[in-house]
Amino acid sequence: MPAGFEVESSALVTHAQHLGGVLDQLQDALAAALAAHLSPSAFGPCGGPIAAMVAPLAETAQEAFRSGVESVAASRTGVHATAVAYDQVDSYNAAELS
Repeated sequence: MPAGFEVESSALVTHAQHLGGVLDQLQDALAAALAAHLSPSAFGPCGGPIAAMVAPLAETAQEAFRSGVESVAASRTGVHATAVAYDQVDSYNAAELS
């Protein structure tokens, strides 16, 4: 039976920072997707129906980026909060033992 557990909270903090980098990239992609506009004449005089078919796909992509931003942001926040909680518990336990 193990006598305890060891947590490397600095690894969790590093992971949260990496998630922050991914979050920045997703936010940039979302901003680009929201700024993009496909005019009905983008595919020429006969391509109007193509532009009309692409529009719902673009909206779906925007929603996917929004969901990705929300998910990664929540993960980053959770990982960081976990690292803080582990450090607080470790400090408390160390104080109780001294």
